[in-house]
Amino acid sequence: MTLSLGMLSRAPTWSLSGVIVTKWPSQRIHSMSGFFVLGKKKTSNKMLDILIVVMSFFIKNNALGLSTLLSALVVTGLHLGALRYYWYWSFWWFDILVHFAGGFLLTFLFLFLYQSISKNIPGIYHSFVFVILFVLTVGLSWELFEVIIESASIAEPDYLLDTIADIFVDIAGALFAYILFLRVPARIDRE
Repeated sequence: MTLSLGMLSRAPTWSLSGVIVTKWPSQRIHSMSGFFVLGKKKTSNKMLDILIVVMSFFIKNNALGLSTLLSALVVTGLHLGALRYYWYWSFWWFDILVHFAGGFLLTFLFLFLYQSISKNIPGIYHSFVFVILFVLTVGLSWELFEVIIESASIAEPDYLLDTIADIFVDIAGALFAYILFLRVPARIDRE
């Protein structure tokens, strides 16, 4: 990571892989064309540029965004590790863990998107219903996706039971994340 203080409309900036992000909210993210070091342009990986833009969107002085980003990294790491090292087939409980973490992630994602769009923290009961509906929708969509890509078969004897269990575990992860969200209000930005 190359940190550089630049003067872009007198705003302090930092640069990583060509993405220049200012520390002032009125400025936008500039230039994804390469790696900048003291004004010299070098080539870089475009995927890293996109990752930096996504990360800066979530972090941007927002504890809820940071929680969402960290949850996404954990869920992605668990899922990719499970596919690579056959953990889904080696450990019967690993699917449960990933679904729980997925429900946790979806809760923070919903609350983050709600806060980003409406610019305030949602009401407790109002948001609870929408969190559960959001998690149910994404969970059922994921189960349908598994059937479409033939990762799961409806003809399997325990398919329905497994799907129902996955949805309940998604909701349990969502409930855990929502309780955590309610218990740590001081850490969530209320701007």
